[in-house]
Amino acid sequence: MHPSRLAAMILATAAAGLGGVVASSHAEPSAPSACNLRGSWVASTDEADRYMTALNPTSTDLHLTSGALSATFTRTTFTFGGLSLMLVGRLGRSTLKEEVDIEGVAPFHVRGSHIDLGAGHYKIHYISARLIRAGRTTQLHLPSSSLATPSSSVAYSCTPRLLHLEVAPGGSSRSVTLALQRER
Repeated sequence: MHPSRLAAMILATAAAGLGGVVASSHAEPSAPSACNLRGSWVASTDEADRYMTALNPTSTDLHLTSGALSATFTRTTFTFGGLSLMLVGRLGRSTLKEEVDIEGVAPFHVRGSHIDLGAGHYKIHYISARLIRAGRTTQLHLPSSSLATPSSSVAYSCTPRLLHLEVAPGGSSRSVTLALQRER
C-alpha cells in the first residue's frame, strides 16, 4: 500500500474518533441530567485513548499516547478537541506517528438530558506526521483540513465534577461514553 494511502486511512480514523462529539448523531441518555455545564472539562490521556479505540471503525490499531481531550462550554458555544495530541496508528507492519491539534466548535443549548448542537465546524492541524515501514521513516506533509458539521444531539449526564457524553458515531445505534472531569 502506498504510504500516502496508508496515512490517509489511519488519519481518517483519528478524525472520525475525535470529531465524533461535534458531528455525532442522536444517542439516548443513560439518565436525566441537570448540572451547570459552563466551564472546562478534561478527559485524561487514558480515557481519551479508550474513547478513540472504541470509536475506531477500522482494523487500524490506533492509540492516543499523550495529550488530553477537552470540552469547554460558554453561555452559547461548545468547543471540543485537544492540542498537541500524539497519535500512533498501526496497520500490518506500518506505523504512523503524528502530532495534531483538533478543534470542533458549535453553538449549543441544553434540552433535558441532551446537548443540542447547532451547525458548527471541525478543524484538524497536522503538526508532524511520520510513517515508519520496514525500518525506514518517511516524513509526511499532510494538509490541515476544516469541515462544516451538521446540527446534532449528544446525550449527557453529569455531576458537579464529572461529565459523561454519549456519542453514537455515524448514526450507529451503539454509543460510546466519554468521561470528562471538571477542570479547576
